[in-house]
Amino acid sequence: MKNLCAALLKYKARYSVTTIIIFMLVAHASAARKPYLRPGNIINIPSIGLKMKMPKYAKANPAKSLTIKTLTRRKGSKVDKIDACQLEELWQRDQLCGSYGNTNFMVSVYEMRLIAPDKVKSIFKRPGTTFVLKTIYEEWQQAQQAVVWDEKKMRSWLRFLLTESSNAELKFTLKNFSSAATIYEIKLNNKLIYIVTSKTAPVRHLVIRFKLLPLLDYKKSLRAIKSCLSSIKFNVPEKLNKNTKKLTISSKKIIQKKDWSPQYIASRKRVINNIKNLEDWWYLETENFIIVANIENRKTIKELQGGLEKSRNVFTQIYPVKAPLQAVSVVKAFETRQEYIAYVGKQYEWTGGLWVAAKKELTVSPMNFGSERKQREAMVNVIQHEGFHQYIYFATGEQHTAVWFNEGNATFFEGIDYKGKNSFIKDTKRLTRVAALLESADINRLLSMSHREFYGINKNQNYTLAYGLMFFLHKGSRIMSKKYQNNYEKIPTKYYQAILKNRNAKQATKIAWQGVDMKKFNKAFNKFWSKKSLIKKAIRYKLLKKISTK
Repeated sequence: MKNLCAALLKYKARYSVTTIIIFMLVAHASAARKPYLRPGNIINIPSIGLKMKMPKYAKANPAKSLTIKTLTRRKGSKVDKIDACQLEELWQRDQLCGSYGNTNFMVSVYEMRLIAPDKVKSIFKRPGTTFVLKTIYEEWQQAQQAVVWDEKKMRSWLRFLLTESSNAELKFTLKNFSSAATIYEIKLNNKLIYIVTSKTAPVRHLVIRFKLLPLLDYKKSLRAIKSCLSSIKFNVPEKLNKNTKKLTISSKKIIQKKDWSPQYIASRKRVINNIKNLEDWWYLETENFIIVANIENRKTIKELQGGLEKSRNVFTQIYPVKAPLQAVSVVKAFETRQEYIAYVGKQYEWTGGLWVAAKKELTVSPMNFGSERKQREAMVNVIQHEGFHQYIYFATGEQHTAVWFNEGNATFFEGIDYKGKNSFIKDTKRLTRVAALLESADINRLLSMSHREFYGINKNQNYTLAYGLMFFLHKGSRIMSKKYQNNYEKIPTKYYQAILKNRNAKQATKIAWQGVDMKKFNKAFNKFWSKKSLIKKAIRYKLLKKISTK
């Protein structure tokens, strides 16, 4: 407002005082006006027989994958891996029927099926979060009987959903919003929860939760919520066939793997169940992936599928997998940028894709620039980068590798390209930026850098330097004269072999770089990146033909 006033007064000779005042009043009114929810289209959740309006611009959101912490347990000389999950996520996942919204609001629909899991034994706790063994939770779940819901059980259920203390007052207010449903409203600290039951078949209890960002006009949004709830209608629930969500884009039949582990099958089943109620979402099975998406463009789907499988083939040539993978490689792709941001959260809105090891899924966003072809190319580059993070995590037995190795390879593999059945690795736009960093480049610091340091204020320079290092190790060092060679090209493989054996990221770095004279290395590194003729020669070097596929 202050800036606008200054700008108008600057041109007071061109405007009358009255005009300036009108401009100021309009600007003030616009600044004071807050957006609010409006009623939108009807959605259908067939598994619970529910139809209702959702707020305008709401998009179906797939359920978020579980946060899993893999712990190790020693019994003598034997080391077992166990999965610890967030109790709240496990419990909500088993009752969540659908989520709809965008970056400003979210509406979640649950069916009350399980009592509050207060008696499930925990492994450890953090503020607001309880971690339990997945197997212990599943034993508890299977032991549960059909629940006869009374007010006490409902209050306990709601407190667990809202992570509120048992002392919090939950006031139930009957609302006459619908002719088809009995609706109770619960307000707590600006949280809006509605318990909904059918007037003709009040056995099943649904819970509809509205989460609104503070930027929305609360009072006006309540009108839209009332309109949505008044539209509720019930049908007979349908048993959904998982194959109705399955997409095929090729005449080639996918052959089911004979060596799928029980863990692999279970993770695959969870992925498919997460989208069963979402009308626009489908899944596509490939040899190594399950792609879950609501993308409509078949050409984009085909290129994503091809990019994932071809890049996985390149990864396995350079870093061969030593044991069958225990989890399905999940890729979640979104039709719009807004849906992606709503799913990953505001803290990751700068990303075009994301691999989250704790959730064991790779997410991909559409791009909002360029032609359709350029957008598809950008998405494929993202899955090649993030796909390496995903692959190396599983290939190393779910280990977190050193950031120089992980991000160096990921940026290097952005250059994967294909001609027919042949793959090669070309240079990327990062290549032209490396030379500018030579004066300040500190390879020793990069090798010891933590993830927090790497992704800090200088993350762009760190990405570029990590790319420059890996490009030099994989290609540049191979074309240097003998004077500047010292088996540098073996360092990435030595790191990979070391972490497979020792399962320690820092120790693997020491082993990989053991015996390397860093003064001589830096001299060779700087010489390479300061000579255009060497860089051009390295670009032409065909890396994949020099690596055994055995």
